[in-house]
Amino acid sequence: MNLQGESGRCPIEAVLWDQSTPLARKEEFCTVFAAGNLKWPAGTLILSDPDRRLQPFLEERCFAYRKADADIGGQPAVIVITPSTALWRRPGEFRTFSRLLTWVARGCTALLLDVPADGPCPLTAAKFFMESFLSPCSVAT
Repeated sequence: MNLQGESGRCPIEAVLWDQSTPLARKEEFCTVFAAGNLKWPAGTLILSDPDRRLQPFLEERCFAYRKADADIGGQPAVIVITPSTALWRRPGEFRTFSRLLTWVARGCTALLLDVPADGPCPLTAAKFFMESFLSPCSVAT
């Protein structure tokens, strides 16, 4: 089905008729997304790389990125979070990581290359909504 218009919740109403007599009526809501709202953000990606595992690779290949301590100004952004060790022992980095998760709650997308497993998991402090989900995309080798 191809719908035109803005993104949002739209009512759909169905009526079952027996000739000219309505037998049943049902109303449901669906969420419609305009194609323009599904585009990849045009800005550079945000990089959280406390152990500098990905940063040298990106710099060698001239990829544009901003460090995670930068302000995103309320714009949607893609945040790449690299694996790190003992993040909980580095208060500054831990605070930056926690702030990134609040950006996710406001509409950014976080790409976790791994979920920290040494020490308390920083994700437990995050408040995620029903629309949020975690899907680490790393493969152990």
